[in-house]
Amino acid sequence: MNRFVHYYNNFKRRGIGGSFKYFYSYLFLPVSNRLFKYKGENYFYFINRYSFTWANERSIEVPIFKKILDEALFKNKSVLEIGCVLNHYFPNQNQWKVVDKYEKFVGVNNLDICDFKNGKYDTIISISTMEHVGFEEDGDWTKFKKAFENIVKNLLNKNGVFIFSIPLGYNQKLDEELFSGKYKLKIDYMLRTSTDSWKMVDKNRAKLAKYNYPYESANALAICYYKK
Repeated sequence: MNRFVHYYNNFKRRGIGGSFKYFYSYLFLPVSNRLFKYKGENYFYFINRYSFTWANERSIEVPIFKKILDEALFKNKSVLEIGCVLNHYFPNQNQWKVVDKYEKFVGVNNLDICDFKNGKYDTIISISTMEHVGFEEDGDWTKFKKAFENIVKNLLNKNGVFIFSIPLGYNQKLDEELFSGKYKLKIDYMLRTSTDSWKMVDKNRAKLAKYNYPYESANALAICYYKK
């Protein structure tokens, strides 16, 4: 989507008052001292100007996936990130590989994940990216299946893990596929309870959430685990 159109649509949705509050918080960042709980552990909400993280799902995705990344690197695991997200917040001196079809960033492989076959990895992560595969180019949500098969068959090492997040409601056909259980995933669900607060819930509650309502962007998040 054209970036100007994206900002214009957000302005219309928020209104003048909401947009002023949004950009005021951009200038004067909220204090990052609040915690959320995920799988029994406490995490700080992630606050950063890039992508207004405090006001969307990035506030919980980044700390969760950064911990996964750090633990993998500490154990000398090879890591691939699908979708260039963490590079925007943390320096990457070639510690992990990144593939993103469109993002122009130093060290990023600009290839389609359906065709990418560069190496094998112990840990593969993806932050709110898999729901876009095929869906925004030609509306072909089934391309997710091709991408998933390439990842688990050609990129993931034996005993490796593929962990990815999906904002529920954005690609509803994909949501149905995930809920069906056909991909043999272990899935955790996070529900947004206010503009900047999240908590773990069960699948039935997460399924009721809508994208962009009542809060902007994701109102529920699926964090999916596949172990080879």
